[in-house]
Amino acid sequence: MEIRLSRNRRSFLLQVNGDQSEELTQQQQLRATIRQRVYNFVKIGVFLVFWLFFTILISISSPIEPHEVLIPLRPREERTITIEEEPTGDFVRIILKGNVDNFKTSNPTSARDPCIKVCLRQYNTLSNETVWKSRNWNVYVTGSIYDFDIVRNDFKLSSQIQKHKKKPPQSIDAADRSILLWDDPNHQLHVSLLNLYNESTGMSVTIEPNPMDTTQGIIFGFLLLFFLYTLIILDITDRTFAAILTATAAIGVLSLMNSRPHLETIISWIDVETLMLLFGMMVMVGILSDTGVFDYLSVFAYQLSRGKIWFLIFYLCMFTGFLSAFLDNVTMVLLMVPVTIRLCEILRLNTILVLISIAIFSNIGGTLTPVGDPPNVIIATNPFVSANGIEFLNFTLHMFPGVMVSNLLAYLMLYLMGRNKLVATNEAGLLRSIRSLEKQLNDNKNNQNIRKRIDDLKDRLKNEPGEKSTDFHETLADMKEKYRIKDKVLLIKCCVCFGFAICMFFLHSFPFMSGINLCWAAMLGALLLIILADKPNFNSILKRVEWSTLIFFASLFIFMESLVEMGLIDWVGELTISVILSVEKNYQLAVAILLVLWVSALTSAFVDNIPITTMMLKVSLLNLYNESTGMSVTIEPNPIDTTQGIIFGFLLLVFLYTLMMLDITDRTFAAILTATAAIGVLSLMNSRPHLETIISWIDVETLMLLFGMMVMVGILSDTGVFDYVSVFAYQLSRGKIWFLIFYLCMFTGFLSAFFDNVSMVLLMVPVTIRLCEILRLNTIFVVISIAIFANIGGTLTPVGDPPNVITATNFFVSANGIHFLNFTLHMFPGVMVSNLLAFLMLYLMGRNNLVATNEAGLLRSIRSLEKQLNSNNQNIRKRIDELKDRLKYEIGENSKNFQETLADMKEKCRIKDKALLIKCCICFGFAICMFLFHSFPFMPGMKICWAAMLGALLLIILADKPNFDSILKRVDWSTLIFFASLFIFVESLVEMGLIDWVGESTISVILSVEKNYQLAVAILLVLWVCALTSAFVDNIPITTMMLKVTINLATNSDLALPLPPLIWALSFVKLRHVYAMPGSRPRPCRGLSPGPGPGLGLSNKGRADQVLNVAQGCQKRVRQKQITFS
Repeated sequence: MEIRLSRNRRSFLLQVNGDQSEELTQQQQLRATIRQRVYNFVKIGVFLVFWLFFTILISISSPIEPHEVLIPLRPREERTITIEEEPTGDFVRIILKGNVDNFKTSNPTSARDPCIKVCLRQYNTLSNETVWKSRNWNVYVTGSIYDFDIVRNDFKLSSQIQKHKKKPPQSIDAADRSILLWDDPNHQLHVSLLNLYNESTGMSVTIEPNPMDTTQGIIFGFLLLFFLYTLIILDITDRTFAAILTATAAIGVLSLMNSRPHLETIISWIDVETLMLLFGMMVMVGILSDTGVFDYLSVFAYQLSRGKIWFLIFYLCMFTGFLSAFLDNVTMVLLMVPVTIRLCEILRLNTILVLISIAIFSNIGGTLTPVGDPPNVIIATNPFVSANGIEFLNFTLHMFPGVMVSNLLAYLMLYLMGRNKLVATNEAGLLRSIRSLEKQLNDNKNNQNIRKRIDDLKDRLKNEPGEKSTDFHETLADMKEKYRIKDKVLLIKCCVCFGFAICMFFLHSFPFMSGINLCWAAMLGALLLIILADKPNFNSILKRVEWSTLIFFASLFIFMESLVEMGLIDWVGELTISVILSVEKNYQLAVAILLVLWVSALTSAFVDNIPITTMMLKVSLLNLYNESTGMSVTIEPNPIDTTQGIIFGFLLLVFLYTLMMLDITDRTFAAILTATAAIGVLSLMNSRPHLETIISWIDVETLMLLFGMMVMVGILSDTGVFDYVSVFAYQLSRGKIWFLIFYLCMFTGFLSAFFDNVSMVLLMVPVTIRLCEILRLNTIFVVISIAIFANIGGTLTPVGDPPNVITATNFFVSANGIHFLNFTLHMFPGVMVSNLLAFLMLYLMGRNNLVATNEAGLLRSIRSLEKQLNSNNQNIRKRIDELKDRLKYEIGENSKNFQETLADMKEKCRIKDKALLIKCCICFGFAICMFLFHSFPFMPGMKICWAAMLGALLLIILADKPNFDSILKRVDWSTLIFFASLFIFVESLVEMGLIDWVGESTISVILSVEKNYQLAVAILLVLWVCALTSAFVDNIPITTMMLKVTINLATNSDLALPLPPLIWALSFVKLRHVYAMPGSRPRPCRGLSPGPGPGLGLSNKGRADQVLNVAQGCQKRVRQKQITFS
């Protein structure tokens, strides 16, 4: 209301006094600016408080280590476990894992059925008697030892025990002391398990003497949930960042309550099936959009409508709803909107009404199947939901009637509400405005402003086309010309792949397709389409993926599971159950359905339906499902045949290396393909792992570290600091070329030690090439120099190079005391020596060809042509004149002095945003300090991956970027997927036995020498095997595989080799082959080459040609002004 009044007031003042209105507008703008600054200050302040809160808690708290023991239970035998830690609360939690019957344990049918009786009791070892005993908890088991589930129970301590704990020791009387003294070694608290079955079994028992206080947990959980919903409802920040922030804050709350989970546990909370399904569908839809089929569908709908507007709306809505049932409905809206807007402009339709119609029917259509809508994906991929027979076919059949009725009612509602508003003609409104102004003009005939306004409106009325002026056939012909199918062959391939995926969706519930599920169907369909489409640039496919949506889902899963740990979801479920139980038995199902329906509907009216669905699904399954995580005993009746496994593994390894060496396809797609093939081989050998196991193979710490550094470097690049560094290097050199090369290389090497060297090459190469163009330097030589020193500098620290990241984040490596500080100290001497030798080599090789001047060559060409010149040959004369002009240009460029060049470069390459640069320095300083301090005892919970992620979150808060998607676009997703695929592939090779076979062969070679020389031989083997193979293949897969072999060498009892020297050798590998080809660092520069560009594969001249090709491509684009000072 206030906005409307201010607008009316401003309109009135514009007619009365232009000067006053201008002054008022400035005042309003000033007040709006002040309000916006205060709002931003408060928002950033609140976010910083949250960040500081969970950063401190994560840093000082260690993940919980539950006391878990495996207990064999013989028939009619009682086993006891002593609780060593003193309980300080009112409850002791017992968690059992094994072949338990979760449903029967939660809902016992008869007290006479055999079970395992679990109780808590206080035992006096001196008098050999039980002082206190809790009530029995009956746990039922299944008939199969291969079943696995988890159950838990909280045992309430007796009031007498609680009273003693609250009393000070001197206030406990003698009688009470005889009952219980916690400090008395004769009194022990036991967990008792009695097996009443006639068969033996076993249980994994976890005891939590001091479980989380659920009362506090519920309060904290509710506040976090309210905070998340507030951010999303009021649109204070991007929903993805809001989810990340609250999920991290939830981890901080769990740390505060002494229940911080391990990183592996946090990752296990993510529903990977949902993310895989969405990722696969996004890839397929992204490729399908290249065919132009969505534009064509709008034209086809117009053709079917024969120019009748409501028929057109009907066909558009039906097409959108049908496609949204099988494609993601969010993506469908994004793809249908552009051409729909164009259609509305041509036909003079109400664009907003048509777009709302499409969005409504997209939402309704997406509800039909488990894959059409993100909330449906969450529901359908839930293990308990699918285990209860809810699959694609019956889900669709049950939703079909409701969707059809909703379509009918929605279309009827749209027709009734929009039948008089659909045509967007302004004739009536213009006529009313003209009549109103004419009345005002009669009262004040001297008002020229009103007269001018009337004339303007009359001109607009003359130019206003009516609906009837649009000819159907002309419009249709024009649209058919503009919106054709761009690639019919690709469209056929897409139809084949979508047909395969949809068939798998329908068939996955049949017994003969037991191994396929929705996520695998989508992923396999996406892989098939990528193969058939044969796109030259795999990164262009990944850019179509909505990464913000996937990260939003992952953050929500973590947040909701954190709320489960805090007890909020259980509390909401118990409250809901109490409401349902308050009605008669016959109406309980109806009440439950109404509660779920209306609570979800009302909250979804204000909040995004994805977090609502995630939470309500937990509530709906509260008493029926407990997620099974943790340890178990694995029995393999038919283990894998390692001989066949080694053969298959070796063939897959050769296949991967061949694809990468010959550059047959993108390295990321090659890794995905071979990792999926490895899973297929394991399936062939009856050893297919579960999806949870496959995800556990991924080293998430490595991906978190890389992601955090990529985000920070991406934001830092917006400041223009990398352009400025090149200018600063030129200023320090005072125009001396070799000093310039030295400073450029040193800056690049130093920054690469703390930033990812891949990103450093991408950021430094464009401005360096422009610098070489200005100074007439040999561009190829300078780019090679930068790439070499980026690789050397990245070797210094665990975060500077991807292979180092893989090594440093390995659990076994960090457990052996290898951390950031000692890693850097051990690598420092070798890096310094390598810098010296590398620069000396560059100087010796390039001292005569660094300056790229063509004066001598041009003079020789001119003299040669002058000899050939005769009076009749105009072509030669023209050529001589061109060469003379080029010679003048060369002399002019070379005569340009240092001060002029420096002034010109300073003008073009300034720091764009000094405030943002200061913020970046603060965040990078924080991250580097955490890297250095994470190994100290006072920061037991801090790891380098958490340091990078917390630094990235801090920078996102301080930078306050309005578009979070623009930050995610800076992340090199192909590199992260490449790493994840390699981890899965190498672990698959471990399962096949290839890594163990390589390790055993290496051990046999080492054992063949004397004891004193075994460590030296092991180091040489690691060094030279990795160096030689890395000369031909990317060093990341080599490091991933050799790290496994190195750990095998260190853990072998016959060798007993120390791990640190082997790790230093593995990390020094890049310095052995850095002069041949700098560790595949120029690969990311492929995007800078013009068009398809020169190939970056292995050429006959060796891998150094890759750098030359990249530099030539970059130089060409600089000359074409495609790369400028940014």
